[in-house]
Amino acid sequence: MGDANWAERWAEGRIGFHEGRPNGWLEQHVGRLGSARRVLVPLCGKAEDMAFLAARGHQVIGVELVEDAVRAFFAEHGLTPKVEAAGPFQAWEANGVRILVGDFFATTRALLGSVDALYDRAAMIALPPELRARYVAHLRTLLPDGAPGLLVTLEYEQARRDGPPFAVLADEVRRAYAGLQIAELGEAQADAPALQAAGIPASDRCWLLSFRPATDILQYNRDAWDRQVARANRWTLPVTPEVVAAARRGTWDIVLTPQKPVPRDWFGDLAGKDVLCLASGGGQQAPILAAAGARVTVLDASPAQLGQDRTVAEREGLAIRTELGDMADLSRFADESFDLVFHPCSNCFVPDVRPVWREAARVLRRGGALLAGFCDPVVFSLDDALVEASKVPGAEQRLELRHSIPYSDLTSLSDAERARYTDAGEALCFGHTLEHQIGGQLEAGLVLVAFYDDRHIPGEPLNQVMSGYHATRAVKPRA
Repeated sequence: MGDANWAERWAEGRIGFHEGRPNGWLEQHVGRLGSARRVLVPLCGKAEDMAFLAARGHQVIGVELVEDAVRAFFAEHGLTPKVEAAGPFQAWEANGVRILVGDFFATTRALLGSVDALYDRAAMIALPPELRARYVAHLRTLLPDGAPGLLVTLEYEQARRDGPPFAVLADEVRRAYAGLQIAELGEAQADAPALQAAGIPASDRCWLLSFRPATDILQYNRDAWDRQVARANRWTLPVTPEVVAAARRGTWDIVLTPQKPVPRDWFGDLAGKDVLCLASGGGQQAPILAAAGARVTVLDASPAQLGQDRTVAEREGLAIRTELGDMADLSRFADESFDLVFHPCSNCFVPDVRPVWREAARVLRRGGALLAGFCDPVVFSLDDALVEASKVPGAEQRLELRHSIPYSDLTSLSDAERARYTDAGEALCFGHTLEHQIGGQLEAGLVLVAFYDDRHIPGEPLNQVMSGYHATRAVKPRA
């Protein structure tokens, strides 16, 4: 369908895409976009979804070919937009919504600015098959790694009716976004009056996208932790039957950090509570919490680590649900699914900790708590070669600050230094600022209510001068 055809459809009122109210999928899943995002809305028309997003603190960057649609959006909301030239586009802006009038395929990152989320309810289904692959390829040039997106697609028997809107089936979505993280959030009967009038059954699906390359740190560290299980790393050894039996009697403790047990009053009464052990596989914490009476789900990136939890569950007759996934992407879980999130020291294996906090806060119920352990940034600022040399009996104890924070094994080390870890099959690590570790929890809407320090395992030189680990208890307010 050409530009003139679109303008003609708007002029004649043949705009079946326009719902006249916020889309139900968006209302249900808007929290998955995060907070205060700059949300790209391609082929936006005059969708109420833009006002909905703006009212929730997002900045909306729409792109629409037909000026009449853009003029109608602002007029129907009683807004007088500022209109200015923006490259080959005309930009209309008011009240947190900026719409570029022109060809979507002419957009660039420079023209759009730093968009960091996507909402597509009417773009992919508006395009014929020969343009959809080009559309997705162009989107990938506009959105940064890790950007979340909500996609709504329509399914019906295409042979019975010409588009638009076009049917876009699930297999096509997965092919089009291959190489990115994608999760189906749900399917429902579509509110499509034209199709209903023609007696054509139709459904729509909602998808959560993450513009993160598939060949990223997640896969590398997944493989690394599978190797750690084979090597019997201390954090991969399942608890014994005696430990589980004691937990059933009410005698138990678990750790967020290397040594110090978590205070029991941080947990509250676990009986019947829904607990998420986040990046906490290994058959250690989840079985104890299940034996203490909780309904436990454990999510981890390592299949082998999850296998340790299943081994204990089968051996002890415990009900533990295991989920393979990314700690920064909990899209498989609905909002407010858990009473407690238990997250031991593991966010050093993700490049950005803030999405972890946002997702943990989202899946927590009101009044629920996030218990988290993490490394002090100093751990990563030290010259690791000197740290290792200091462990040799009789060697001079030398600790020197070398690296800036945030730290990354990918960018803070030379290739030769990084090879010391990769050649040994160790996981890649990242050191986060305290602003992101603690402030990130507050930005996610949690309230910090308790805190303690802990030292590393015996023999670590840093123990002589400071605690290298911290644990926090943060609560999601009830109102």
